[in-house]
Order: sequence, then C-alpha cells, then structure tokens
Amino acid sequence: MLVLAGAGSGKTSVLAHRLAFLMSDCGGKPVAGREILALTFTRDAAAEMKTRLLGMIGEEGNPAKPDSPWFGTFHAFALRLIRGEHAGVPNWSRLGYARLPSPPTSERVRAWIISRRAELKIGIGVEKLEEIVNGSDSVIEAEVGRDASLSVFHDEYRAFLKAEGFLPFDRMVTEALRLLREFIPVRDTLRREITHVLVDEFQDTSPDQIDLVKEILGEGKNLFLVGDDDQAIYGFRGADPGNIVEAHRRFPGLRILKLEVNYRSSPAIVRYANRVFRDKPAALRKNLQAAPDWTPAAESPSAGGQSQQKKSALGRFRAARKTTAGFVEKMEHPDGVTQGRWMALEMRKLKDQGIDWSEMAILFRINALEDYYRAMVVEGLGSEVAAQIVYSTVHGAKGLEYAAVFFVGLEEGILPYRGKDERIDPARLAEERRIFYVGVTRAKRNLYLCSVRRRVLRGKVVTAKPSRFLNAMPMWEVWSRRFGRALTWRLRQALTWRLRQALTWRLRQALTWRLGRILVSRRRKDFPGC
Repeated sequence: MLVLAGAGSGKTSVLAHRLAFLMSDCGGKPVAGREILALTFTRDAAAEMKTRLLGMIGEEGNPAKPDSPWFGTFHAFALRLIRGEHAGVPNWSRLGYARLPSPPTSERVRAWIISRRAELKIGIGVEKLEEIVNGSDSVIEAEVGRDASLSVFHDEYRAFLKAEGFLPFDRMVTEALRLLREFIPVRDTLRREITHVLVDEFQDTSPDQIDLVKEILGEGKNLFLVGDDDQAIYGFRGADPGNIVEAHRRFPGLRILKLEVNYRSSPAIVRYANRVFRDKPAALRKNLQAAPDWTPAAESPSAGGQSQQKKSALGRFRAARKTTAGFVEKMEHPDGVTQGRWMALEMRKLKDQGIDWSEMAILFRINALEDYYRAMVVEGLGSEVAAQIVYSTVHGAKGLEYAAVFFVGLEEGILPYRGKDERIDPARLAEERRIFYVGVTRAKRNLYLCSVRRRVLRGKVVTAKPSRFLNAMPMWEVWSRRFGRALTWRLRQALTWRLRQALTWRLRQALTWRLGRILVSRRRKDFPGC
C-alpha cells in the first residue's frame, strides 16, 4: 500500500498505528517484531516512530527488546547488513574489504585524492572529484566517458577505500545492494527473516534505496509506503520524486490511499497550499482540507499580561478572532531594513496575542539570509528575545511546525534559486516549487510571505522581483492587512464625512426650527395683536 499523506495529515501516526496493528492483531495472526523493518529518512524520524509505538502497545512491545521492529535510516540498515555475517563469513569480506568498514576519515581520504590527482594529471577540482567518485554508478560512468583518466583514478580509489576499511556514506546503500545481488544465500536468509517493510518519507528515496527494498521483499506483498510527492526536496542527495509516480509499476498491485485532512494549519493556510500545485495531474493531486474542528494550540493564560486586561471587550474580541482565525499575508517592502523593522513590530503583536517567541520562525531558502535577519531581530527586539526565535532553511524545518512563520527571501533568484545559471531547467524549477510548498505548510496559524524590492546579497545591492510562486493564489483570496487597514481607514473617513454632513444638516435644521419658534414667541409678546 502507498499512502499519499498530505502536509500535516499525521503520517507518523499512520506508521505507528500500522506497526501496532501488525504486532497486536494483523487479522488474528500477530507478526513478530523481529520480522518487521521500518526504514525512515532521518534518525529523528526513527526515534519519533519508536516513541509513538511504545505509547500504543505498552511495555510488552518495547522497541528496545530483542523481539521488536528494527527502526533506522536506509544507510544505517545498509551498514548493519554489511557488518553482519552469513554462515560464519563476514559480509564485508565478501565485498572485498580488508577490515570492518567504517565511515572514512575525511582528512586521510582527501590527502590521497590530492596526491593521486596530481600524479594522474586530472584537470578536475578536488571537491568536484570527490563528488564524482562518491556519486552513483550512472554519474561515474558519464564522467568517465568525458575523461578516460577518471577510470583509472576511480578503480584505484575503490581499492584504497577497501584496503583502509573505509565505506563512504554515499556508497553504503550501493554496497548493500551489491551484496544481496551477488550473494544469493545472504539475500534468501534476509528474506526469511524480514516479512514486512515499512518506508517513511518515500518521496525522498533514491532508485538504489527502492531497489534495496525490492531485494529484501522479493515477490512479497507486505510493503507499506508513506510519503508526499509534494514535499520531495532532496534532489541534491539523489532523491527521486519519480519513485512515487512509478511506484505502481515497480510494485505491481500497489494500492493508493490519500490522506487529505490537514490537522496542523489554519483554513486560510490550507487553501493557499492547495493553490501551489493547482496545475498538477489529478491522479496524484491532493486536495487538502483543514480539520473541521481546527483550533490553534492552547494559549498561555498569562499571555499579554496586564495589557490584555486593560483592553476593552471589543478589543479583546478582535484580538481573539485574529489569533484563532489564522491568515496568509503577502508583504513587499522596499528593502531589508524596512522589512526587518516591520517584522519586529509584528512579532511583538503576536506575543501580545499569546504566541510564544519560540513558536515564531523565520524561514529562508539559502543560508546567506540567516545572519542578516537574525541581526534585524536583535536590533528590533533585543538579543535575549532574538535567541528564542527559530531561524532555519526550509530543508532544516521539514517535518516541524510553528504557530507563526515569516517566509523571507521570496524573490526571483533566491526562490526559485538560480545560482550562477541564467535559466532553471524544469526539473529544478519543480523542486523549487516543492520547497516553497514545504515552507508554506510549516505554519499553523499565521503565514507571512515576505519579499523586498532591493536586497544586499553577497556584498552587492541587487534589484529583486517577487517570486513567481507568490502567484499561487489570486490577490482577492489572500488577506493583506496592510490593504485592509488602508481600506478601513478610507471607509471610516468617508463614513465620518457623510455622518458629519448628515449631522450638520440635521443640527442646522433643528437649530433653525428652534430659533424660529423662539422668534415667533417673542414677537407675540411684543405685539399682542399679531
């Protein structure tokens, strides 16, 4: 089964419930924990799944006991497999390693690369050379086709790693896959030991990782995949979102289930997120819906202090309505300094509404923006408050959530990121759109989409254009409080003027009538005969 879990739909809970079902019921025949393999993208995700499972099935299903599922990343499982043994023979020796493999020491490896690069007269930089030799087989073959000297270098590099017992992080899955394909008895034993495989963050898997799952399961149908192709943002690590699109072909008979209720974000944010992929094919498109009973996290009763108590009843009602409703706001400023000052003022307002400093986040596409915005917040709120606010790239914030998100740097060249390229190819542009989507869906209540017209970047003043992704929703569907305030002020002015005119006319009429009555009464006194 493939579960397409939209942002905030509770995919970790789905995985934990699936594990609990397998171990406690599973149609009347519980599955032994040691027969279950749960693969995740990060160690933090594996730890979270363990905690959830322990809370569901109690101490008898403690994941720390021998008869419990194995949780971990693809790379950790691959290293465990390589370090294991079969029929008394270490698996790493089957692969040609002289000793127990371990991650390489970067200084030792780099020194060898620099030395052999000079001897073979390879005209590629050291960093690029490391990237090539540690890449996938297809990358290596393509580069060898351009430069024949790389073939000799690559063979010597692999021999060096094996002699030293080094296993690069990028080669762990590839070597584990080679072990299962070349040594059939090892593969068959593993298939008897593992009967169920669960994969989290399926959209972030590489082709080699999917092949590893196929080698483990064989023709077995006990595969449970959870992912969201809209959140595939790790292409630079070899992740391929096409794995989801092609999943039904690679795993015949795969059923697809969509989770489309977002329990995290306000209705306004969910509506905006849906518009980001409005042109996506219907087969994989998810129409997110906010939970019917969505409410923000409970507020601190002391939030706002005495100032909250001094507000009028109408003021408290307005503040509560603004806090609980949530909103999406587009803000464009002339420069970063103006934007930084505005952000500091807005954060103070959020604090008065009961949102803690640690629940506010400034998200950005590139690391170069972090120091700048951190300095702006320090200037506006002080270093003590600034230390509590979260500053993160979108990649670093994936899987996390915040009450208020200030998504900054939404300009062409930053998001979508262009780098030194004049044009962005369609595949990269699609991933940049997914990065934008992930940033948007980190917000629970309030989302601020921030751009500037001029920015200082890498020591240069550049003229910026708003990101094309900001057009995900028509302007009339995005509530801008700046426009709202201006409209309200104009409307109030107009109404006040009309009311003043009406009152003046009424007052003039009343005074004229009253004065006329007085004059008439006096005339009657002065002239009794009238």
